[in-house]
Amino acid sequence: MKSLLRPKVILLLLTVWAILQIPRFIALPLINSVLSKQDPAAWLFPAIIDIVVAVLAPLVIYFVWKHPNLWTWLFILNWLVISTFDHASAITAFSIAGVPTIFKEFGSSGNIVPAIQSIIDGFIFWSLCQEKVRTHFFTINNKSAT
Repeated sequence: MKSLLRPKVILLLLTVWAILQIPRFIALPLINSVLSKQDPAAWLFPAIIDIVVAVLAPLVIYFVWKHPNLWTWLFILNWLVISTFDHASAITAFSIAGVPTIFKEFGSSGNIVPAIQSIIDGFIFWSLCQEKVRTHFFTINNKSAT
């Protein structure tokens, strides 16, 4: 089955998506809020994973453009899985504990945003698994090995 999108389009989409993950550092005040007992402990795990995803986002961008190989491809797929898992954790925390105090000003759309983000993560994951994109990472890897 042929890929619907060319590899460069997917790589640009991935880059934009990774840049959009850097603001997940907004979870730092949430961690502080949970540790100071202002918000339920249910939010601690999703907040920590948000930070992990945000920290790894610049590495995703760097590796996708500077070192496109099998290891980069696997790293990005794992990063997307962690991100999706974090969105599911946020939906769970919202269901258990409601909106965190520090985010109440944003409204109560708690489950909608992480659900949409999960769909985008899934689409990018699926796109990276398409033959033309996989071949881009595997071919570069093979050329550098010879």
